Amino acid sequence: MSHTITRTASALVFVTGLAGVAIASSPAGATTTDTTATVDSSVSSAQPGTNFGSSSTLTVDGRTNRTQQAFLKFTVPDVAAGETLDSVTLRLRPTVDSSTGVTVVRAGNGWTEGNVTWSSRPSTTVRLGTSGALAAGTVESIALDASKLTPGEVLSVRIETSARKALTFSSSEARTASSRPELRVSTASRPTPTPTPTPTPNPTSFPPATPVMPKVIGMSAPTNLWAQRIQEVGAQGVTARRIFADLSASGSSQLPLIRETIADGMMPVISYKVPDPAALANGSYDTWLSTLRSQLTGLGAPVTATFWHEPNGDMDPAVFRAASLKFFNLVDAPSIAVGPILNGWLLDRRVSDFAAFTDATLLNKWEFVAVDSYQNGTAAAPGDLLPARAVPLLASWMDSVGHPNKPLGLGEYNGHTAQAVAEAGESILSTPELWFGLAWNSTAGAYSPLVGDRITAFQRTKADPRARR
Repeated sequence: MSHTITRTASALVFVTGLAGVAIASSPAGATTTDTTATVDSSVSSAQPGTNFGSSSTLTVDGRTNRTQQAFLKFTVPDVAAGETLDSVTLRLRPTVDSSTGVTVVRAGNGWTEGNVTWSSRPSTTVRLGTSGALAAGTVESIALDASKLTPGEVLSVRIETSARKALTFSSSEARTASSRPELRVSTASRPTPTPTPTPTPNPTSFPPATPVMPKVIGMSAPTNLWAQRIQEVGAQGVTARRIFADLSASGSSQLPLIRETIADGMMPVISYKVPDPAALANGSYDTWLSTLRSQLTGLGAPVTATFWHEPNGDMDPAVFRAASLKFFNLVDAPSIAVGPILNGWLLDRRVSDFAAFTDATLLNKWEFVAVDSYQNGTAAAPGDLLPARAVPLLASWMDSVGHPNKPLGLGEYNGHTAQAVAEAGESILSTPELWFGLAWNSTAGAYSPLVGDRITAFQRTKADPRARR
């Protein structure tokens, strides 16, 4: 269980480190908040299937074939109105001396204390900080890069070392509360910004103009299985992640996951649904949409946003068109590419039904048009309609309506055979206007997660020189 202690600092903030007690000045009205890890655990390459979540110590080790790492999860404290993060420090209490310190790296949140193992550990990409030498029994304060953290988010970190021995630290299960890992957050008053002229955005900056090279290859998987799926396919070359969210008044639905995706170096491809599409079309959610735009533009990274993917059967096409226009007008921004993800199978024999979910105004505004596409049949009796078929069908239809260079996408694709997965990948890589393609790596109806030679086929797609690294 975590606990949080907040101190209002009128003049001074006290930080305990290796050198004893250091005193640093702090602006009036700033606060310092300590919060303990909600969960933590070690993992070991020598015991890849073993969980150590109940241990009272965390162990890291840099020796080959004996590598150990530690994972901790915190909730970053919120900050008061008018304040911003000034410093964030991870405080660990080592139980052994070491001249070699540790490195702190941001990790994905798809793990639990009772289940994380070496084999299922989350992927990590962003370094947050490093320590100095360690002294047993003395708190080591590791400064983290506050610019990469957001108040209120769930933060997972991995602790690793190059030390040629086992380094141990007290865990959140330690008997003495003061020995448990803490995240110390200090705030400062937010400076009043100097008004600057608003630059004229370049409408072609995102998404890129076609032909789009290199291709964005991504994946979709449940949050609780994401780390496992990434480990199975390999993180290298996975540069986009499909995210499903519900529009909310705060605009913050799935925001921690979106931030995590960006921190992992991936482009979020986000699908938003709403309580009532007709109400959205009539303006009932205008404030929600404006808030969403502010939240997404505040991320400082490119994202894509879709209103109600695969709408066929969920609503009347006229409602979808009206709501899509409202969504575009209130959400679109230079860093947000807005477009639809439609039902790809309609392009087989029901093109008029497909077209009903579009119109000339939307096709002019949308910055991409994407579809979901699957192989028909079952794993035991695969059909002959492969997911790759949707790409040339969509490209030809876009040509016919006067948009031959509009960026295209495959929001989801999956097949029952390696051939189906491989051909979908080749269609993504070889079609000039195809921008992104995301494999559906999960269970849905007749479709199963990627395994065996189907994983190999996907790995070849993302490793292809035409794919974005």
